Amino acid sequence: MLSEANLKELVVPQEGELLGRVTKIEGGDHVVVKCVDGKVRLGRIRGKMKRRVWIRENDVVLVAPWDFDDGRADVLWRYKGTRGVARPEQLSPPEFLTSGERGRKVRTNTTSPVRLRKFRRRAFYSIILIVVVVAVGTLGMHFLEGWAYIDSFYFTTLLVTAEGPSNVPATDAGKIFASFMAFVGVGSVVTALVFILGPALAEIWRQGIGEVEKEIRAAEHKIERKKNEDEP
Repeated sequence: MLSEANLKELVVPQEGELLGRVTKIEGGDHVVVKCVDGKVRLGRIRGKMKRRVWIRENDVVLVAPWDFDDGRADVLWRYKGTRGVARPEQLSPPEFLTSGERGRKVRTNTTSPVRLRKFRRRAFYSIILIVVVVAVGTLGMHFLEGWAYIDSFYFTTLLVTAEGPSNVPATDAGKIFASFMAFVGVGSVVTALVFILGPALAEIWRQGIGEVEKEIRAAEHKIERKKNEDEP
């Protein structure tokens, strides 16, 4: 049986991570891994791990498949004492989940590389969206109104952030374009913020709801116990 201290140090697959067995060494920093989902992936040993850990065939490893290429994965962890095991799912947690190369351990509450990669991708797409909207607005006002690029950029940034620009377009085409950019720009900024912060806010919301439910259950338990004590 695992102690409470060992449970805190379990190196278990998190969201987007899989166990697998190394079937072939490709050389360099790549290995072929047969994962528990039945797929064979080309695993890439990350830089820090490549310098610290020696991986051989039949080692059981923890991998994170790439989002854009399911045939490739990052090798995150090598379990000690697992060489020669036919299938990693045959091992029980006490046999390998608490051990790693040179005794290095990873807590389960650390940020998953997959989650970090997804956050970076969301942030990248959101920044690209805002840059495109600002660029289109700047070019549009420059050509329609004849303003300087800096004035057009200043006007567009105030427009998309709902600050309200001080100057008003002189032409009808400029006014129509500015109205269109107001809807598109504000919507793009809000979408970008939700796209970046949405998962984090959802997690905070779930934790808050969980705490409220816990307090409600505790209060119900106290009321029930009080009723039982008052009964003759």
